[in-house]
Amino acid sequence: MGEFHFFHMDLYRVEMDADELGLEEYFAGDGLTVIEWGKILEDLPESYVEVILEKGTEESQRTANFQAFGSGGQNFYQRIFA
Repeated sequence: MGEFHFFHMDLYRVEMDADELGLEEYFAGDGLTVIEWGKILEDLPESYVEVILEKGTEESQRTANFQAFGSGGQNFYQRIFA
């Protein structure tokens, strides 16, 4: 797969307007941007992959569900699960 830039943001405790953080430059770049609590953003990028984590019946059990949006999200989803 090669090298790429990886950016991680956690918006859970952001008190200012999340849409004014200037994240657009990360979305338009050539790296992978991972955002926790991304639904806080009013304007999500056109293409993205949403990851939904759910607790299982056991304390340490988690299930991850993925949903791709837009053509870029679909392409990245295919790269992950192909």
